[in-house]
Amino acid sequence: MPATWTDREESLTALARVLSAVPDFASPLAVIDGPGGAGKRALAHRWAHTLAPSYPDGQVVTDLRATAPGGPTPTTETLRSLLRALGHPTDAQLPWPQDELEAMLRSATAGRRLLLVLEDAANAEQVTPLLPAGPSCLVVVTSRNALPGLTAHGAVHHHLLPFAPDASRALLTRVLGAERAAEDPAALERIAAICGHLPRPLSLMAADLAHAPHRRLHAAAAPAQPPADQTDNSTVTAADAAYRGLPDDSARVYRLLAAVPAPDLDASATAAATRLRTDEARAHLRLLTDRALLEAVGEAPGRGDVYRMPPEIRQHAQQRIADHDGPAGAATATLSYLDYLLRTATRAERLLAPHHRELPRTYHHPAGEETEFTDPDAARTWLRAHLAALQPAKDAARRLRKHTFRWQITHALWPLWQLDRPIDAWILHHEDGLEAAQRCADPQAQREMSSALALGLTYAQRYDDALEQYRLALTLAQAADDAEGIAQYTAGLGAVLHDAGRLVLAAPYLEAAIDLYDTLGRPRGAALARTMAGSIAATRRDFTTAHQLLDRARTDLLALPTPDRRNAARALARSGEAHSLQGHHDQAQHLLLQARDEFTAVPDAHWAARVTEYLGQDDDRAGRHDQATAQYRDSLARYEALSSSRDIDRLQHHLQARP
Repeated sequence: MPATWTDREESLTALARVLSAVPDFASPLAVIDGPGGAGKRALAHRWAHTLAPSYPDGQVVTDLRATAPGGPTPTTETLRSLLRALGHPTDAQLPWPQDELEAMLRSATAGRRLLLVLEDAANAEQVTPLLPAGPSCLVVVTSRNALPGLTAHGAVHHHLLPFAPDASRALLTRVLGAERAAEDPAALERIAAICGHLPRPLSLMAADLAHAPHRRLHAAAAPAQPPADQTDNSTVTAADAAYRGLPDDSARVYRLLAAVPAPDLDASATAAATRLRTDEARAHLRLLTDRALLEAVGEAPGRGDVYRMPPEIRQHAQQRIADHDGPAGAATATLSYLDYLLRTATRAERLLAPHHRELPRTYHHPAGEETEFTDPDAARTWLRAHLAALQPAKDAARRLRKHTFRWQITHALWPLWQLDRPIDAWILHHEDGLEAAQRCADPQAQREMSSALALGLTYAQRYDDALEQYRLALTLAQAADDAEGIAQYTAGLGAVLHDAGRLVLAAPYLEAAIDLYDTLGRPRGAALARTMAGSIAATRRDFTTAHQLLDRARTDLLALPTPDRRNAARALARSGEAHSLQGHHDQAQHLLLQARDEFTAVPDAHWAARVTEYLGQDDDRAGRHDQATAQYRDSLARYEALSSSRDIDRLQHHLQARP
């Protein structure tokens, strides 16, 4: 809670009535709306602080970013953030369809006493999917709009007005001290009027005067009348006064931050945009927060302290950068920030996905102080923390016609797509990356974007669309005489057909891919194709071929300079399944248990759950039905921990149908 908190007792009393008026069967829902700078966020946090003891199961705050660059936040991203805040393991996958995430949120909130603060909402449609289940939770929403659509959900609306004159005087007096405030009461009144009696511009003016103790109040009290549009311009006026009081180096940082296309700011991003050391950037961020030009949001994993620049202040900073630094200065700051994102994401990609195909990177400025990752967990945390920054960064690159950034950052985020599988975002950003690669007339980038898009479409079970993208990539590879690409996309076509259950059609593609990879001396690609071909051979009961393919695949994957243990474990699991189909149940159990141990060590919890299901299937084939049921229940529990809804539905149906 800011030290400048003043008044709002009437608002707190009105909000308290929300709780008493809500029926026992409903969750209280309060909407605080008002103009920018009115103190909606501070009021919501103050009220939440007073109510915290009544909600012992947790208080969660999330920013919906209606007024932030690149905002508002996509609903699926907000749902994922809330679920992780409510205890979903950070290393476990979440489903991608929004309806499944909503169901998970309802389950996670049922029976719990939670207080949920949703800041900066754009509209009712952004809020309704986030409402918890049951009557034991309180939801507080802040917005610049009234959000009448939430009335049907029982919302009580509170419109926040500017301060009364007495409250404005009280805030200024608290910051400046009673003695200084009493020196010129008329000037104090004029300052409050210039600020439109809004808390944010009042705080800006007060902070500026507090840092200039010898400045006379009347010098800050012109013009005597507030601008006609005091809701917006009062903050700009106060921001200008605070800006003029900044040291030159901090004023430069303030201006350049307006060119950073990000929903919020941290020390590393600020250092990159301003070409400073991280410790210097951190000091400037703290000073700007002290002067009320930034708001401290809190600490975020992988980022440290995070700050935001309110929209009206950003408007002022953008005008100052235009006047002082010009378009070239703004573009330099933006591109330096984009370089930072791309360099750091690429470093994470190299660490987390050493087998991912390396493509060129285009940087516009020399590297500054770089982010180093101490371990894979740190790299994964950084990638997850910056997913929200991806769209505004791409929008800025589009405006500056730096289309290479759009496809290169999408490519660099490969570990995130594979780790979390946010399928909607995966498809959206790869479609954007493909369009950017086409603008750049870069056939290699087009092939990479098409093939990665095809994989996302496969996960979404849009098999025909995935086949179309792989065919496009294959055509481009053939035109470029790219032998490795031809092998990769031929294997991709086989993989899609394999996953779609079209095994007869899949087999020729996989066989062709194996031959191509063997000719090129690419053992990993050949091994992946052999694993799928071996699975098909086992299904056809050609066990000799299946074992040859699967054993060779596993051997080659483990023999790589950097062994691919995850895919080697998959080959082992497929081998165990083949032995089970052949009736070699002891060998099947041995191989499947070993594969599950390897997946646990990698780790790959989804495949560990799948292998547990394979163990149950083998027990059924061997007539050990009680043991099979136990394995299926174990597999179901593992899938439930992963929130893998399709697998959960399949296992539940199977268990219900068992005698």
